[in-house]
Amino acid sequence: VELVGADDERAFCYAKVVPVVCLYAGEVDMLERVQEAIMISQTNPKAIRFGKAAASLLEQILLGKSLKVAMERLVEHTMSST
Repeated sequence: VELVGADDERAFCYAKVVPVVCLYAGEVDMLERVQEAIMISQTNPKAIRFGKAAASLLEQILLGKSLKVAMERLVEHTMSST
């Protein structure tokens, strides 16, 4: 994949998340695929982080978790990785 994305932190990253998560939810490389999709149009680290967070949240919901549980897991993961 050729990465030609701009250093852009606008919310366009979210448009890339939905189809990739729908295709790869539950797969071990889902977040890697999301990052690749985002980086086609955006290479800004903030856009990538927010896009991956949205992807994690959506994946949990698609796999049957409640929004509350999905948010708690996202916060827990975010706090443990900082």
